[in-house]
Amino acid sequence: MRNNPMKKILLPLISILLPAFFAGCQLDVPIKAMVSARSAITRGYEVKADTYAPEELKSAEDKLYESHSQLKKGDIDKAKSLAVDSKTDADAAIEKSLPLLARDTLALAKQAYDQAEKLYAEKYAPEDFSRTAALITESENLMTQNMHWDSYLKSKEALSAANAAMTASESQIDALRSELDTIKTSLVEIKTKDLNKDAQDAVTDIESFISVAENDLNEKDLKRATAHISEASSKLDTLKNSMAAGDIKARIGELRDETDALKNERGSDFALKEIDGVTALLNEAETSLEQKNLDDSRQKISDAEAMLKTARENTDRGIATEKLEAVSRLRDDLAARDKNKKFTDEITGSGNLITQSRELLDQGANNDSLQKSIEAEALLNTVSVSLEKEYGIVRQPDQGTDTAVIAQPGETQIYVVQYYKKDKDCLWRIAQKVYKDARQWPRIYVANKDQIKDPDLIFPGQKFVIPPLAVPEKKMELKEDTGKEPAKDLTPENTIDDDKAKEGDTEKDMIKENEDTKEAQ
Repeated sequence: MRNNPMKKILLPLISILLPAFFAGCQLDVPIKAMVSARSAITRGYEVKADTYAPEELKSAEDKLYESHSQLKKGDIDKAKSLAVDSKTDADAAIEKSLPLLARDTLALAKQAYDQAEKLYAEKYAPEDFSRTAALITESENLMTQNMHWDSYLKSKEALSAANAAMTASESQIDALRSELDTIKTSLVEIKTKDLNKDAQDAVTDIESFISVAENDLNEKDLKRATAHISEASSKLDTLKNSMAAGDIKARIGELRDETDALKNERGSDFALKEIDGVTALLNEAETSLEQKNLDDSRQKISDAEAMLKTARENTDRGIATEKLEAVSRLRDDLAARDKNKKFTDEITGSGNLITQSRELLDQGANNDSLQKSIEAEALLNTVSVSLEKEYGIVRQPDQGTDTAVIAQPGETQIYVVQYYKKDKDCLWRIAQKVYKDARQWPRIYVANKDQIKDPDLIFPGQKFVIPPLAVPEKKMELKEDTGKEPAKDLTPENTIDDDKAKEGDTEKDMIKENEDTKEAQ
């Protein structure tokens, strides 16, 4: 706060004037002139005359002080004259200071307005910012009318409003930094992915905007910072959408492949309607993607995934049901052929497995049901081989099971490797099943060398071409046992045991022979 020199004059002046006033009219004390001078000097300080007209203001103060001195000496006229001169100097100081004060205060208001604009008060403190502009305009108009004091007051209001706008805007700096940090975090995550050149260029571009925005914030240029952050955010969204579109396109391709695979896994037999629905949804997703409607495309993909899941379940259920029915027929057939009831335990065991399979199927556990049916089938295949040995009966192929493939002379068949807990499929067991001769396994090996890297290592689900045997001169047909000498034991184990002595180098010779035959074909 400024020290007002008038206080040094005012108190002594009052101490002299009051007694003189109460003493009566004997003294013609210049009270009015001295009070007027004092008021003018006070006004001079209000208009900052000590800054703009310091000499005039000092002269007014000195003269008023001297007037006080003359009054104490009893020189009333001299005191009055000095008081009048003091007011005259004070008025001159005021007249000189007012235009300068109005000018400088208006300049300060404009400067504050510019700072508020830089802080983007237009966005973050719009009311105060707008009010500042209006007050500055009013102040300028008053200046042109030489109404300097009123102009000064308007400029002071404008300055106050601008300061309020700046304070409100600066409070947004932390929020802008947080927004910038969010963009940087997203960019770091994106950079961990495998990006193509366009994406890498986009990342570099975004990083440059982030750097500029950080500098803007440090300089409290919120208007530029906001623009650069907005640009970085926009480019980030564009990059994300581009990457999302690529992911959606890739997912559509994956689902198409999965759909085609399901078709090849008999999906067309059991879930054709659902598969067609999946295809239609993927086509719609592709159309939405072309139209840049990513949300709709994602929804169509989600619907397609749900429908594909249903198609898989229906296919699994269909395959499990088909296998269950085929194994049930096989069990009934073998039970009827086991006339002497020698394999009752095995057939009963397979029946229990079939019952479990049916219960699991009813519960919706399709794969578990299928596994139980396969276990029952493996057990029944063992019974079938034993029945063949016992009665000379050859079980004919069942349309509902993959393992009932018997190669006929001159015909090419396909055998699907199955999984069994016991007596797992191997090349010599397959040869025994399809050729009734385990020694023919090299034929299968040579015909499927593109799939079989190691003859001792095959896998469930592999589909092997079964090359035909040469057409025999006389077709043999096994008949049921009529009481004559039992048919020769043709089980894989006995067949191999009987032929071990004959093998020698036959396996290698047979592999070479089959390879030569395949090349010749």
